[in-house]
Amino acid sequence: MKICLLGSTGFLGKHIFKRFSKKFSITKINLRKMPDYQEKGFINFLDKFNKSDIIINCAANLSPKSKRDFFINEDFPKILYNHLKKNNKKFKFIHMSTVNVLIKDRKDTYTKSKRKSEKKLFNTKTKIIRLPLLIDKKKGYIQNN
Repeated sequence: MKICLLGSTGFLGKHIFKRFSKKFSITKINLRKMPDYQEKGFINFLDKFNKSDIIINCAANLSPKSKRDFFINEDFPKILYNHLKKNNKKFKFIHMSTVNVLIKDRKDTYTKSKRKSEKKLFNTKTKIIRLPLLIDKKKGYIQNN
């Protein structure tokens, strides 16, 4: 089984990689090196995912400010999903989100961008996992949002 992990340099991505890399082949793809959506190379970038059986999307910016930050948080997951589906690729798509999307009073840019992403993925076969709290046992801290 081939797994593709997005956001492997973040808190959650590092832990997923550490846990699963001993049993599975994991390809890490860095979205910071992704071509702009309108560039020719963007489709070639999406084709990198075609060889994976499972895509785990942990990529997100916790403090989105730029157009690119919002693109990664809101639009990229659905664009990738559609690309894989269009190519008749059999795959599992797992999208990491936050329980904050269920709290109506949360109006921060991160939560709003995750709500939009989930809404776009709503009628797909994506598995959305909403994490409530991340704890690092060795360092004894809780990740700040």
